[in-house]
Amino acid sequence: MLNVLILTWEFPPKVLGELGYYVRELAIGLRKVGCEVQVMTLDDYTYFDEFMGVKVAHIANPVKTHFNLLTWLSTLNTEVERICSEYIYNGGDVDIINVHDWHLIPTGITLAKTFGLPLVLTFHSTEEMRSSHDSNFSQAIRIFEREGIEEARVIIATNEDVANSIKRLIAKDLDIKVIAPSDDAWISKTLAVYMSVVEK
Repeated sequence: MLNVLILTWEFPPKVLGELGYYVRELAIGLRKVGCEVQVMTLDDYTYFDEFMGVKVAHIANPVKTHFNLLTWLSTLNTEVERICSEYIYNGGDVDIINVHDWHLIPTGITLAKTFGLPLVLTFHSTEEMRSSHDSNFSQAIRIFEREGIEEARVIIATNEDVANSIKRLIAKDLDIKVIAPSDDAWISKTLAVYMSVVEK
């Protein structure tokens, strides 16, 4: 079965919205069907633990003072890249990378290119859906989202509204897989997407 590396903005016990619970259920579900799952997530302190067979690295930003979220994310992505790379170099098997939402897209792209791994990008929302402002901050997030879409082998959207927003973000035909967590078969459908990418 597959070795899955999941990059996520949140994961219990640090939860800011539904994303953390979604990723937790995905990781547990993948583990139950035989996948090895390593989650890399953001936290206030760096520590490593295991939850129901899922290995979790909670990663803190080593640079504590920032004047906005983008500078914080820039240094944090560098730290996540370092820990992920050490994990792989030290024998951690990875067949596929799945990034959830925009925050860790730079890390996902860097790892995919460095180690020749397929990248799957899961959108739970887009900046267009979260904000009606066209600020420099929102434009920067949209750039992250567009770059992730360009580099990912497959895009997963958690509902049709998200899928339609992604299509508006990038002016080309995209093969977006809509897999809602309310679907009883969402774990098996997600795994099927992973398998289709790895087998190419």
